[in-house]
Amino acid sequence: MYSVGPDDRHYGNSGSRSPREAEVDLGGRRSKSWPLSWAPEAACQARRAIRLELSSSGVPAELMGTAELLVSELVANAVRHAAAPLSLSVVQTRMIRCSVEDGSAVLPKMRSSGGQDECGRGLALVDELSHRWGSYPSTHGKTTWFELEVSPGDRRP
Repeated sequence: MYSVGPDDRHYGNSGSRSPREAEVDLGGRRSKSWPLSWAPEAACQARRAIRLELSSSGVPAELMGTAELLVSELVANAVRHAAAPLSLSVVQTRMIRCSVEDGSAVLPKMRSSGGQDECGRGLALVDELSHRWGSYPSTHGKTTWFELEVSPGDRRP
């Protein structure tokens, strides 16, 4: 699914907690973003950032694991197929929306992969495990995002 519209826009961040991350309260929404290094270890950085952010919000372990996997796939795709700069954002409401922005204007395309293929499964995983996902052009290239649904009783205190 690819969709572009007001509901699919990246939520900007303002204010800075440190040079490496930004957090903003969006009227009941929690938003945070991180720049990522343009290197193979960017996926590891992204998983760690999402794990810390979601665990501090009381997100259940299973949902957190899904978010880590999908963020890792989007960041790995960006490092492999796109260009710098690279950043990760998460917005939490009733949904968890993770976005990866990179420096390439080329939108991702889901492709078929065979059973023995070592590549080409990332977006298929995102499509299968997320509530919805998409991609749109952004200021510096493109943003690819996914959403995971959080049931009302799922969050821990």
